[in-house]
Amino acid sequence: MTRPSFNPFHHPDNPPRSALQAHAGPDGDIAGEAARVEVVERVDRVDQPWGHEEVFAVFEGRYVGKVLHVDAGKTLSLESHPSKDGTIAVLSGRVTVKVGADPARLRTLTLDAGDRLVIRANVVHRLAALTDAHVLEASAVRSGLMHNVVRNDHQKGRAGT
Repeated sequence: MTRPSFNPFHHPDNPPRSALQAHAGPDGDIAGEAARVEVVERVDRVDQPWGHEEVFAVFEGRYVGKVLHVDAGKTLSLESHPSKDGTIAVLSGRVTVKVGADPARLRTLTLDAGDRLVIRANVVHRLAALTDAHVLEASAVRSGLMHNVVRNDHQKGRAGT
């Protein structure tokens, strides 16, 4: 059975448009900050073994924002990030997150819709979906470190960094 895809950012019937059009007032004037934006872009979708992610914000050297769409019963890799702090927030569904300094001694936290968790650099963590879940992820990264990850174990060929 195919279930409808959840996307908090756009509807397939809404084509990309100029941000100048998006922010123009009734008389066509462009207000302040909106004039600096040139084009509204589509959110990047990346398929994963556990579901998929949508990268909605990338500011190289500052932050990355994603929505993780995790299928019930699926688990992400056990990983850490040497130079990246992040926050996850459950938008819908229920997940567990195993966290700790030592991969052999992790504690398990259960997060429901509306819960958030800060994950500091070097903290080992793994997210698993108890139900279909949509999880917001925001992380601060230094320039060139968008893919700053150390996987302690992996799924479907995703070993190493």
